[in-house]
Amino acid sequence: MVRLFFCFWFFWLVGGVSRSWKLEAVVWSSLPDFTMYLQYELWFWVLLALNCIALD
Repeated sequence: MVRLFFCFWFFWLVGGVSRSWKLEAVVWSSLPDFTMYLQYELWFWVLLALNCIALD
């Protein structure tokens, strides 16, 4: 359980960094590129959650 908590805490920090990248993506790229980026990030979080559960 501690490992699970640490895993999500660590990637919550990583998520904070990716949110700032998202803001840049809105400003600097076109909308289709941005939606593809969001889909990629969604899969990243899903796979991450599965990995964290498997570790626990």
